[in-house]
Amino acid sequence: MSNKRELNCESGLLDEEAALAALDGERELLSQLATMFVEDSHELLEALDRAVAAGDCRSARHAAHSLKGQVATFFATPAVELAQRLEHEAAEGRLTELTCGGCTQLRQSIARLVEELRGRGLVE
Repeated sequence: MSNKRELNCESGLLDEEAALAALDGERELLSQLATMFVEDSHELLEALDRAVAAGDCRSARHAAHSLKGQVATFFATPAVELAQRLEHEAAEGRLTELTCGGCTQLRQSIARLVEELRGRGLVE
């Protein structure tokens, strides 16, 4: 049995109904935000990886915070919760969860969200 905490990044990703409600039903706007997210998330994940590799808690917190905000747009609760936990850890000056698979799990959760956005026709 592992002594590291298991991070929750299960499916049940996008709540399209809630995201549309927050945008007054503007599906085109949601699609535009999804496209920007797909374009920006890769760079933010790379920034997170670089910060963790350098032991830079401040930059890791910033990247996790930015990712959290982006996935929150889609009411992707599992990814939001994971990014928030990683952000809080970095804010406390620790990178343990991030170095013990947290970055990988967040990357996987975001990849599944991107697939779901594509599957729902929100991103080409």
